[in-house]
Amino acid sequence: MIVVFWVSLLIILYTFIGYGFVLFLLIKIKRLFYTSAPLDGNLEFPKVTILIAAYNEEEIVEAKVENTLGLDYPHEKNKLFL
Repeated sequence: MIVVFWVSLLIILYTFIGYGFVLFLLIKIKRLFYTSAPLDGNLEFPKVTILIAAYNEEEIVEAKVENTLGLDYPHEKNKLFL
């Protein structure tokens, strides 16, 4: 019974503390081997299609469309379906 208690306690501690620590170590190890490419200002944005599915949403659909059109993304690359 004591063994089950300690195993359960270790599983709970790993869930809350150990998992985050393992992820932190994996990120540090990954950064040792891989470097990120520098970003230049000439990025080509892909075309995106935004579909807003609304049923009985007359009160908020106008605000949602305005918010979507106000995104910091080239307008010629956006396609909006309502």
